[in-house]
Amino acid sequence: MRCRVLARDSFAAGQGGQAGGKRQRDDTIQHVAWVLVAIGEILRNHNYISEEQLSQALQLQKLTGCRLGDILVGEGWIGYYALYQALAEHHGVAFVNLLNDPPQDNLLADSLPPDVYLRYHFVPWRRTSDGIFTIALSEYSDATLAWCKKQFGNQTQFVMTSPFD
Repeated sequence: MRCRVLARDSFAAGQGGQAGGKRQRDDTIQHVAWVLVAIGEILRNHNYISEEQLSQALQLQKLTGCRLGDILVGEGWIGYYALYQALAEHHGVAFVNLLNDPPQDNLLADSLPPDVYLRYHFVPWRRTSDGIFTIALSEYSDATLAWCKKQFGNQTQFVMTSPFD
């Protein structure tokens, strides 16, 4: 099974913990497990996966360090569409399918170089008449949210999308 290894350094780099911004490894894994269980429970509550599949996936996550969603997709138990809908619910934002509801015309052409979108995993999706942007994210992170708000304004809104849209 292929999966991306969870970036544990993001938890150690100044997001609480001990002096100097470093956390104990056990504390990091417990925090990560709580987040992953929450996403797993969302998937379970929507009947995308069974309790047994969730339990097996969490065991694989402990053994491999892979993200729960990558494990569930890798095992063929869910697709990316279901995963990203659950991630949107987890983060409290709407999910948008960019194939069915593409970005407004000219938002990409008028904005930033393409490598920025790839680096931060987003595309500008909507812009209101008063200039407020809604950004479609495929990777939800504090760094991306902060960067987008700095670039597009503090009133920037966010939705979640699949990276395959």
